[in-house]
Amino acid sequence: AVWVRELVARAEGDLQGVRSASTMAALRLELPNLRAGLAHDLAHAPVEALRTSARLMWFWIRSGLLDEGNMVLAKAMAAAPYAPLGDVVRAQVSSAGLFYFTGEVTTARRMLSEAFLAVRSEPGHRSLLAEVRYYQALVQLPGGDPEVALTASAEAHAIATETQTSWLIAATAM
Repeated sequence: AVWVRELVARAEGDLQGVRSASTMAALRLELPNLRAGLAHDLAHAPVEALRTSARLMWFWIRSGLLDEGNMVLAKAMAAAPYAPLGDVVRAQVSSAGLFYFTGEVTTARRMLSEAFLAVRSEPGHRSLLAEVRYYQALVQLPGGDPEVALTASAEAHAIATETQTSWLIAATAM
């Protein structure tokens, strides 16, 4: 399980970057090991399962494993109710992303609202707040509230700039 955690931690940043294709291929090859490591951690180290499954958001999405990803995230959130705030919010954001891509936009918006309420006044989680606001803007499209999208996007960009979160600066500048 430790090997899987380390693999996913190294891969997380590459899932959307220039190495995304090779990272996705490597993770697909390791899918049986990912599943085994996550199953082990769900039983023996639920906070680690929560952290690892949240880091896999873009893997779950790009592999079409939306239901599996959400199932693992739900089990991890239930198994680790006292996990650190950052891990819980990242898991909520990841799950919201998966729900969004399955067409469950209302559920995604609700989860992101809960994540926002949890992290908005936590000074140690400014980068995470920017990420939550970014995804809150995205889930307004299509059919959402354009004002919410603009406000959330502007706030995400301002915080990302303040915290020098490079991927988010670029993403929110679109």
